[in-house]
Amino acid sequence: MIGKIRGYTEEERKEIKKTVNDWIEEQFVKYDEAFFIKTVKEAIKIRKFSLATVLSVITGCCFFGPNLLSQNYKIQDFLEFVLGSEYSSLWLNNMMKKCRSYLLEQFPQFATPEYEMEIAKLKELIDATESQKLSRKIMDDWVAEQIAKYGETLATKTIDRMN
Repeated sequence: MIGKIRGYTEEERKEIKKTVNDWIEEQFVKYDEAFFIKTVKEAIKIRKFSLATVLSVITGCCFFGPNLLSQNYKIQDFLEFVLGSEYSSLWLNNMMKKCRSYLLEQFPQFATPEYEMEIAKLKELIDATESQKLSRKIMDDWVAEQIAKYGETLATKTIDRMN
């Protein structure tokens, strides 16, 4: 599946898709179909995303700082990649829930009762904090601790590659 192609008109997108589809058909003719399919599957990369992005979807907290546009783009890009469908703000909660369950399956270290309790305590602390600046510091410090434990990025698979 070709994801959303940003910055092109609908006509240009159709032409790009046609070109890619023509190339794929050409490869089927040139090579053994099984060989081609195996090669394409191996060529698909698993994308690395920042731990902050992954944890934002898992926890429902936003760990990106004050730039709302940047936050939305990172979450949108992540959800589109993992779910393999276009982002829809109307379905954001459903997309986040579906993605969260797959992420917990893919990264079981975040699915433990201890980690769930840690997230609950973090949310309580943030909710009890009156200052937005202090809440931001609490979240930044927590993410820094998580990065020290798990690394700055996680190689994330799409849902269809996890099955």
